[in-house]
Formats: sequence, structure tokens, C-alpha cells
Amino acid sequence: ATKKRRYRIRAATICKRLKRYSKGGTINCDPFYLLLNAERLAMKKDIARAEAAYEKALSLGIERASPIYHVMVTESAGWSFLDLDQKRARRYFASSIIQWKQVAALGKVQHLESKLRELGLLDGIDSSHS
Repeated sequence: ATKKRRYRIRAATICKRLKRYSKGGTINCDPFYLLLNAERLAMKKDIARAEAAYEKALSLGIERASPIYHVMVTESAGWSFLDLDQKRARRYFASSIIQWKQVAALGKVQHLESKLRELGLLDGIDSSHS
């Protein structure tokens, strides 16, 4: 089994467990379940369902007033869509850079911009809104 396949299998197992805990009332599992499920769907190349899952996770970040969780999900979506849909990936990356700036994580902004520059993705990303 490839490394990605093993990760997908493990992610599916953990997702089922987290979903069960979440439905059982353990609300602290919700954010982890939603993020891992979105990543799992992206790995399956199910773009529409993955994006819907990311958006659901992002909604939870807003609902719980958790800007750090929100920006982590946004950046994760960017990385997940990188090989699937660069336009989507760029949109999420732009949003995550703006959000990292808003929480004053300037080192994180520099690191992310450096990685995106290395990948040739920084051009065309408008992260000037703050």
C-alpha cells in the first residue's frame, strides 16, 4: 500500500470514530472531524464534496469565534486543492494569508509566502486585503 493510501485508510477510520464521538455530544471532536473529513475527501479527489466539507469546517470556525482554527482550515484547503484545482487553491491561500496577517502571525505569513513563491504560486494571489 502506498503512503497516501495508508493515510486515507487511517483517516477514514479516525473520521468514523470522531464522527461517532461528535454525534454523541463530544463537541470538542467536531473541528477535528470536519477538517480530517475534508482532507480525506480531497485525497479521494472528490472536489465538490471536499470543498463543501471545508466550507462546513470554516463555518464552525466562525460559529465558535475561533480565528486560528478558521485560518488553519483555510490554509489546509489550499494545500489539499493544490494538485486538484489551482484556482481554488490560490483562493484559499490568498484568504489564509490575509487571515494570518489579521491574527498577527507574520512569521507564518512569510513562511507561507516563501513556500508559495517556491511553487510558483505566489503570483496571482492577492493577499493585500487586511
